[in-house]
Amino acid sequence: MPVTVIGYYTKDTPYEQDMKVLRLSLDAYSIPHNLIGIDDRGGWQENTTYKPYFVRDMLDVATGPVVYIDVDAFVLGPLTLLEQLSCSIAACVFGSEMLSGTLYLRPDDTTRRIVDRWIELTELYPETLPDGRPAWDQRTLKMAVAECTVPDAFVRLPHEYAYIVGLTPLQYQLENAPVIVHTRGRFRHHPKV
Repeated sequence: MPVTVIGYYTKDTPYEQDMKVLRLSLDAYSIPHNLIGIDDRGGWQENTTYKPYFVRDMLDVATGPVVYIDVDAFVLGPLTLLEQLSCSIAACVFGSEMLSGTLYLRPDDTTRRIVDRWIELTELYPETLPDGRPAWDQRTLKMAVAECTVPDAFVRLPHEYAYIVGLTPLQYQLENAPVIVHTRGRFRHHPKV
C-alpha cells in the first residue's frame, strides 16, 4: 500500500534547509509527503520530544500508512519495503536503541495506543528516564512499543531504511544499498539547496 512521508522541522533554523533536501529526494521518487514547519519550542530536547504529538496529529488525518522521517535525511530510492508492510509500527533497532528517525505507522487502533502511550511517557519523563538516561523520543518510543501486547504489531526495519552517516557502517554490514540516509545535519549547508 502506498505510504505518505511525514516530517517536521523547526522554522528559521538550519533544519529548514535540511527539509528542502528531503523534499527534493522525495519528489525525485514521486513519494507523497507532508513536511511541516513548527515554531521553536525552546531547545533541541523540546523540539525532538514534539515528535509523538506530531505523529498523533498526522495519524488522525491519515488515509493510509505514514512514514515519519527526520528532516535531516534523504531518500535514495522508492520505499518498496515500507509499502509492503502489514504491521502496526516498524523502526530500525541500533544496538539497544530503537531509532525513531524512520518510523512506519499504520493508522490502526494498535498504533494509536502505542503513540498515545508514547505521549504519556514523554510527559511523564520530560528530561530524564528513571534509569538516569536522557528522555529522548526514541527511548520513550521503545518503552511504549515494549508495553504493546499485540502479537506482530512491531517489525524491525533493516538498517538500509535508517542508515546513519558515520555510525551505521561502523556497526553493521548492509545487504543492500541504503534507502533512507540520516545525515545528522552534516549536509545542512548544501550550496544547491
